[in-house]
Amino acid sequence: RARIVRVDIDEGELSYGIHEDDINLKSDAAGAADMIIGIFEDGERADSGNWISVCGQIRSSLAGIDDRLPNRIVRQISSLIEPDSIITADVGQNQVWVAQSFEFKEGQRGFFSGGHGAMGYSLPAAIGACVATGKKAYSFNGDGGIQMNIQELQFIARERLPVKVIIFNNNALGMIRHFQEMYFDGNYTQTTGEGGFTSPDFSKIANAYDMEFLRVDEEIPEASVLGVLGDNSPAIIEIVLPEQTYTFPKLKYGLPNSDQEPLIDRELYNRLMSLGD
Repeated sequence: RARIVRVDIDEGELSYGIHEDDINLKSDAAGAADMIIGIFEDGERADSGNWISVCGQIRSSLAGIDDRLPNRIVRQISSLIEPDSIITADVGQNQVWVAQSFEFKEGQRGFFSGGHGAMGYSLPAAIGACVATGKKAYSFNGDGGIQMNIQELQFIARERLPVKVIIFNNNALGMIRHFQEMYFDGNYTQTTGEGGFTSPDFSKIANAYDMEFLRVDEEIPEASVLGVLGDNSPAIIEIVLPEQTYTFPKLKYGLPNSDQEPLIDRELYNRLMSLGD
């Protein structure tokens, strides 16, 4: 029952219709914001009380539903990272876990490649941000993405940059493996060990680049991790995860945005969808 207002500075983009009753405005973001503020100042504000109440009921009913192991690890690591530092994430499951669960502190800045989907982004982004700002950088990666620009470890090692490289290693291209599970009957081609994908021994990689190394499993020893994170020397922390890792919620093709995997109980889903009717 919503009306869609599309704002774009490029009139050509507005020529591609999405819905028949779209309201299309050619404007930059600042101009659009001024228009929206003007509408609220000139007219009556919509009563949002019921909508906020519905949101609260949904949030309460689904609390903790997506709290899984990798998300808990990201949250725990974020608690050990100091304020006023740089956070970068690569592309894949690690990017989603960081976006969902990293709890940012004062002065921290996070960098993602967003919709570009540039595997290998995190490591050089951490280097650039570290050199540009002089701040300590924490580079989150998967075991696949880190290998895209792994040679940049030499620059970190040579310059002794305060860059901490955190690798979530599930010995798989986890996000693609998940797609293959959903749509290709588990034909894990080039995404798992049995399908042809392998990862190196990252302890040997760290040794080759003369970087401190720590390998932990899903039980994070905070004292050990804090010891590696605490100084300004380059380091690699490998977090070993089971191969069967997932990013949730995940929208399956053909389903509405409101019904994402893992699918919740149908009675609960129908009750939540009826709120506000």
